[in-house]
Amino acid sequence: NHYMATAYFSRGSGPLIKNDETDSIYHPQPEIYTYFSDARYIPDDPKLIKQVIMDYGAVYSMMFFKKKDVDSITHVYYTNKEKINHAIILVGWNDTLTTKKGIGVWIAQNSLGLKSGENGFFYIPFQDPNILSINAIWPKWMDYNPEAKLYYYDTLGSYYSYGFRDSICYGLVKYEAEENVWIKKIGTSVNFDHTRIYAEVYDDFDTTSKKLSGYMGNSDSVNCKYAGYFTLDVNQEIHLNKGDDFYILMRYVTPNDTTPLPIEAKIDGYSNPHIKQNKCWINPNYKNWPTTWYACGSNSKYITLNFDLCIKAYCIQKK
Repeated sequence: NHYMATAYFSRGSGPLIKNDETDSIYHPQPEIYTYFSDARYIPDDPKLIKQVIMDYGAVYSMMFFKKKDVDSITHVYYTNKEKINHAIILVGWNDTLTTKKGIGVWIAQNSLGLKSGENGFFYIPFQDPNILSINAIWPKWMDYNPEAKLYYYDTLGSYYSYGFRDSICYGLVKYEAEENVWIKKIGTSVNFDHTRIYAEVYDDFDTTSKKLSGYMGNSDSVNCKYAGYFTLDVNQEIHLNKGDDFYILMRYVTPNDTTPLPIEAKIDGYSNPHIKQNKCWINPNYKNWPTTWYACGSNSKYITLNFDLCIKAYCIQKK
């Protein structure tokens, strides 16, 4: 699903240079040539989806698919089942094509190669009960850089959220520079539309007094119109030497939800991550209670805080 794809992309595992016919073939020697730095989860809005296709290209979507339900002559897919089992991409539409369901179709591409459908494409009626229920794009990327270093704990990404029954929450993560680097960007998952995020970087956090010190830099505050994954530029050059600790403070404000904090957690039947210890803390409102930090992770005294925070640091090695 799109959460898995975003986790895969944001941790720098791909994308890989694909086969000309299909991207589902195993690559014995894969080559990564770029980093996808952002994801957007687009709502069920046909007009918006059409505009996104025009502006960005193909849109990831999900549907219920059985090969026998594709008309072998017209390549139109028909179903009445309200269920999802398959991912495809939408590459266009036809507002005038008439099918058994009505007028209008989405033009979709499958992952089955050129011999499937009409040279790899088929048609989904606008009236399909599942199409557009889940949509995503990955609109921004960075060129692959062998000198880049990515710091993160959330290998499996965010699926759940956490909060203190308020629209605001702060997260804090600790990293140690493994070489001489400077911080270029801060990345985080965002699980709700219209979340406002903001980041600061510090060089020390006293776990006894729960006080942050050694302010090093910040990002601009960004209003995330859609859920997804976002990277924020750091406004100052933040240089770190090998062995230096650094702490990223991230603020989340959601106007329509009370669990704004994106987390990686164990989910039965879905994910079983390796949760870290003594690396993450959360605060209900840092501006009002600057020392009210709760340790989260596998050794937290609160079972509900057994999770990692979904906050990453994008760094470049210093020569």
